[in-house]
Amino acid sequence: MTQRNRTLLYIAGILIIMMSSTFIFPRYGRNTNKKVDTENNQQEISQEKLPTVGEEIIQENQSQYTIYIEKPIIIDLKDSQKQEAANLFITQSINNLIDDFKKDLPEETTETIQSSLEGEYEIIFFSDSLFSIRINYSRYLSGAIDLTIQSKVLNYDIENSKELTLENIFNQESDYLSFIATTASQQLNSAYSSSDEDITNWIKSATSSEKENFSDFVFNKQEILIQFSSDQIGSMIAGADEVKIPASDLMQYMSDSSLKTLWEEI
Repeated sequence: MTQRNRTLLYIAGILIIMMSSTFIFPRYGRNTNKKVDTENNQQEISQEKLPTVGEEIIQENQSQYTIYIEKPIIIDLKDSQKQEAANLFITQSINNLIDDFKKDLPEETTETIQSSLEGEYEIIFFSDSLFSIRINYSRYLSGAIDLTIQSKVLNYDIENSKELTLENIFNQESDYLSFIATTASQQLNSAYSSSDEDITNWIKSATSSEKENFSDFVFNKQEILIQFSSDQIGSMIAGADEVKIPASDLMQYMSDSSLKTLWEEI
């Protein structure tokens, strides 16, 4: 082979290597970039915030009274309007609690101890479509013998932006009130196990078939919990202050609602 042919062969070899690299290395580079993009996407998905319950402190300190309440707030809902409506419901409910306290403040007192309202929230159930939250609070009015410990329930349908009540979760044509009243009476009589006439009368009155007796309820995935305040059952006796009714026992009395949908999915 002549020197000229060897030179041409060498140049051809270089060209072949260069042409091959344009197919091999760019493809490799593109695959690498795709892999990096996929990892970035997965990281973004994992960092996506889920709806939850945050906290805001309401605090007021006046010469006549003090207020300290832990207020729940809904955050990170995908639908900002529904989130705003849910938080407005919570705000109005707590404002009503505060307004009632201020209305009951004594006009004048010689007591040096301030009146007070303190509360904290308890999440019974929360999802992006429903929540059931209980505000446990204590009230003391200056000059009173002792403080009052009570709770306020916040049951809300986020999906449909409305409060959940007995009227909109139960079929009003059914005898759900009679069923709830009978169940509550049985559980409370069993819990107190007393033949005392006063206790018997308290329970009988507190569990009569009236909506007002059972309006303070919370719920979770398995049941409704109906709570009774001390002035319903009696502040001087010890025992159960709530009754639990399984969801399965209530389904036949329910109208279509988000709560019924939740229980049907369990």
